[in-house]
Amino acid sequence: MDYGVPLAPVSLAGKSKNFIVDTGGYVSLLFPATVRELNLTRRNVALRIIGVDGRTSNQVVRVPELGIGRLRAADVLFMVGTDNGEIQEGAPAGLLGPDILQNYDADFDFAAGKLNLIDPNHCEGDVVYWPAQAVAIVPFRFDSSFHIIVPVTIDGRRVEAMLDTGASSTHLNLDVAQRLFDLDVNAPDVEKAGELQGKAYTATVFRRRFNSIALDGLVFNNPSIMLMPDMVRRELPRGPATGSLLPEAGRPPGFPDLTLGMTELSKLHLYIAYKERRLYITSESVDVSIPK
Repeated sequence: MDYGVPLAPVSLAGKSKNFIVDTGGYVSLLFPATVRELNLTRRNVALRIIGVDGRTSNQVVRVPELGIGRLRAADVLFMVGTDNGEIQEGAPAGLLGPDILQNYDADFDFAAGKLNLIDPNHCEGDVVYWPAQAVAIVPFRFDSSFHIIVPVTIDGRRVEAMLDTGASSTHLNLDVAQRLFDLDVNAPDVEKAGELQGKAYTATVFRRRFNSIALDGLVFNNPSIMLMPDMVRRELPRGPATGSLLPEAGRPPGFPDLTLGMTELSKLHLYIAYKERRLYITSESVDVSIPK
């Protein structure tokens, strides 16, 4: 695992590349530098993706062949990502998103640096093949973008969390943090962690330590969480949202309440049973509690 996120080797039009395995993506995509390198033809589509920095893209390219391990697929469509940076040697070429991952069970053994894509047609619940003293079994639902959503509590306050292996750290929507915790960004327990550069402006990212993040049968102790400004919502249309921008019932579209990223997920052995809509989780980390 490099760049703070899981990378998987793939074959892209006959060339070996690394892709970020991104459960928090919407569709699989190629970064613009990869599109330029492979000289792929772009075309515009009705679908629009929005990055966490508010940048947007509505372009796709067609790749003649994609290989993931022993899996092969021809004429694969990829969205073009919003990052316009130059690709460096060995850097990720794109993202594998839920549009591909949900066809399998995704078994992330972060400690061993392994990803297994497994046939989902097996006996329900018969998935934990590795030695484990305690297992947390967490039901989840999909949102309108096929993200994995689980209810969690942060210091006793309930929020909806998105499971995102493509995020190097765990993020709490700054608007949500200020509403639930009456959070003051100038308080001594809040520190400035950086800046997020959008299309027309820059927003400050903060960080604060909390006591716990708890979900069904599992607790992350003393997590340090990034407080992320919601630059996604500012790019959404003013009128009724459609397609991938359709909001969940009772809440407006935009950046998730909580994004569970790799600062927490890397402490787990995480098995995502997409067909069952359950997570099977074990951990050897002292920062994670799972009742036996």
